[in-house]
Amino acid sequence: MKGLENAIRNLNSLDTRMVPQASAWAVNRVAAKI
Repeated sequence: MKGLENAIRNLNSLDTRMVPQASAWAVNRVAAKI
């Protein structure tokens, strides 16, 4: 899961406005695959 955390951190630094939506989407996608 460290990769996912790093990806979310990258999103944080890239565009703080998109973070809540993007990180929630990423978590949902990963959870759906598991």
